[in-house]
Amino acid sequence: MSEPTNLHGPDDPAMEEALSGALHREAEQHHPSDRFEQIRAGATESHRKTRVFGLIAVAAGLVAVLGISVGVVINRTGSTQVNSAAPAEDAPPSLEPPIPSASVPPSSSSPSEPTKSASKATGKTIDQIPVYWIAGADTYTLYREFRTVPDKEGPATSAVSALLTEQPLDPDYEPSFSPEGKVKVTKKGDNLEVDLSKETFGESVLDKGQADAAIQSIVWTATAAAKTSGTVTITIDGKSGKAWDLVEVGKPMKRDNDARNAIWITDPYEGQPHKAGKVTVSGNSRSFEGNLVWTVTNEKGAVIEDGFTTGGANADYGDFSFSVEINSPGKYEIAVVAEDASGAGHDITDTKTITVK
Repeated sequence: MSEPTNLHGPDDPAMEEALSGALHREAEQHHPSDRFEQIRAGATESHRKTRVFGLIAVAAGLVAVLGISVGVVINRTGSTQVNSAAPAEDAPPSLEPPIPSASVPPSSSSPSEPTKSASKATGKTIDQIPVYWIAGADTYTLYREFRTVPDKEGPATSAVSALLTEQPLDPDYEPSFSPEGKVKVTKKGDNLEVDLSKETFGESVLDKGQADAAIQSIVWTATAAAKTSGTVTITIDGKSGKAWDLVEVGKPMKRDNDARNAIWITDPYEGQPHKAGKVTVSGNSRSFEGNLVWTVTNEKGAVIEDGFTTGGANADYGDFSFSVEINSPGKYEIAVVAEDASGAGHDITDTKTITVK
């Protein structure tokens, strides 16, 4: 059996020259600048959470052409072998990126009108509480906000209560439950029992997909606040039932790993004030080959800065970060976009609006 020859070695210069020429001709057929302009234009004009760009997926081809992170060996018989990355492990990916470094905004009655500190009413609040909202159009996914909320008998009950009674800071996110509802969370072994009153399930949920996402928002919020990877059993007035007459509850449920959105901007938070100068954006994502495009637009919709970055690749979530200089006062929207690897044009995005003073 012949020994493999490295592409960059001296053993077969004729074969190396032939392959190099083929790669060069393939690279000339792609125009990454055109691709970037299409994504950037779509990021500033389409719906903020479920933009449809109708883009051509060329990122993987460009990576292969440029020879990035792909080991190619050619044996002396002329056959080609590609050393791909090891397959993903069976364990689910990390779904809890770090708490953002930015200060956490207080609870609020609306995104633009913060209420007085809850400590004046109850004497206690809890900081850094993760609350998971839903957003979407045809498909609903979960988005996380860290909040300071009234302490109602511990983190888990407080977090789920905030999901019922608070409004998301980001206007793209949607509350799913009636604030008239009541909640009690108790822990029994590895299971959290979340009992909700029937008043919790109002008329805000319209279809099965939205209802499924809303139920998952309870599961994710309760387990994150309680810092457990166990199950959640949701009951209605202490019994099994059917939430919104759409989703059966009463049995232990686990997090659906595909329920969360593929991109989260974790820092800055929505509406966060910033001094003029460098703004660092960080988050957590998974996308095809890890590729992300970001844009910053001003109040007139003009793109003032854009670029590429990388997060988690394919099935694995990973962190991303980039910085941008914003020196003029005003409101700016930061968008991070991952293109749809299926080619259907349903790109994924998350956005945050900040105020520079």
